[in-house]
Amino acid sequence: MVRLLYVVALLFSFAVSAANDAPQSFTLDGQLTNPAGTAPLLDSNVVIKIQVLDPSKTCILYEEQQTVDTTGTNGRFNVRVGSSVGALQRTANDPGRTMAEVFQNAVDVLGKQLAAPASPCTHTAASGSLRYARITVTKTAGSPEVLSPDMAMDAVPNAIVAESLQGLEKDQFLQTSPFNNVTQGNIQNLFTGSNYTELLNLIGSSSGAAQLPPFASATPPNSPSAGEVWFDSTTGEVKYYTGAITQTLGVSGAGISAITVGSGMTANGTPGGVLTGPGSIDLNDSGVAPGSYTKVLVNSKGIVTVGGALVEADIPTISTSGKVIGDAISSGTIGGSTSLISSGSVSVSGSVSGNTLSGNSVSVRDIFVYDDDTNKATITAPSDIPSDYVLVLPSGLPGVSGLVLASDTSGNLSWTTAIVSGGAAGGDLGGTYPNPTVVQIQGTPVTSTAPGTGEFLTFDGTNWKGR
Repeated sequence: MVRLLYVVALLFSFAVSAANDAPQSFTLDGQLTNPAGTAPLLDSNVVIKIQVLDPSKTCILYEEQQTVDTTGTNGRFNVRVGSSVGALQRTANDPGRTMAEVFQNAVDVLGKQLAAPASPCTHTAASGSLRYARITVTKTAGSPEVLSPDMAMDAVPNAIVAESLQGLEKDQFLQTSPFNNVTQGNIQNLFTGSNYTELLNLIGSSSGAAQLPPFASATPPNSPSAGEVWFDSTTGEVKYYTGAITQTLGVSGAGISAITVGSGMTANGTPGGVLTGPGSIDLNDSGVAPGSYTKVLVNSKGIVTVGGALVEADIPTISTSGKVIGDAISSGTIGGSTSLISSGSVSVSGSVSGNTLSGNSVSVRDIFVYDDDTNKATITAPSDIPSDYVLVLPSGLPGVSGLVLASDTSGNLSWTTAIVSGGAAGGDLGGTYPNPTVVQIQGTPVTSTAPGTGEFLTFDGTNWKGR
């Protein structure tokens, strides 16, 4: 397929706007034809993309696109190029510069690389630097085609930003800016009427010294702001406004002539004295000897007036749980009815005695159980226990008298009948312990005749006997 090249006739003309008008722009006129220039391009949806490039034609400084209809214009079109930052006609490849920034040659301009728009590039400012306009045309159902050659943009477009005025360069003018209050209105106000006179007074009078604005006492500044300073020409004083009241800084030669200290202080070593010149002010001694004290008294000024040692009466009674912790109690006796309660272990190197001793576990070698007098019974562990074991008591008292504790192989104790040597046997047994005889089986008597060899124990309906 042969690629189409469009012929376009360009006319650059510039819209020069007032200082506050936006956006600055120029007009692009032309006619689109076939490659031979013999027939106009008639298309209702022609997309025209305009790029403003740096002198090397590698850096995009501005890019926009517009759609035109040439069906009723014999291929002719007229578009205004230029827009505010963020305008819809700007493309995604536009670097976001104002039109003034695009065409000025005072400072460097940041753009986007033509070959890789995602990457930045910089046009280095240079006096007289040209810009080039590259035009790409896309007809309906067609592919984008770049018109050739690129158009040089010099005098007229660059007039958006004048590099000089009557030969005076940029740095020879006072430039206004709304961002730092250097505006035309503020400058005019500063040099108008009484404001100009006050400015001269602040800079310096005819003698060369700075001068505060003078006001008579009867006619002070009208509604001054906090921090305003002036000279009272009636009293010869410098005054300022705090935002609430007017204060006087002082009169020449005035000041503090003397300081009288209180009775608790000394002036040059004199208690309650007067300091009329250079000297020192100190606190009086409190009367308490230097040192460390466990008990002190202070006066209303916080000065120690008495120092001494703590006595038992100074220590308050501690009645709140948890107020004594750690090794705070190292000796002494806990008396009264108060219990010694601990969630951990209680360890002693001596003896623990009392009416009741309770806890999850008690570790001792000997347990002394006293009677109402001074006699005691002692429970002592063997001197050598091969391994630990546990004896578990029954859950309640025995149901009848005469029962004793017996243990199974796990150490579980239970109440059982005591077997006493010489005691009478009961049940199916006869005689005495420890050698009773079987006199019946489940209540049926056993004959007293011993069975012979080879006989079996049989039941004859009344007794068990050998047969």
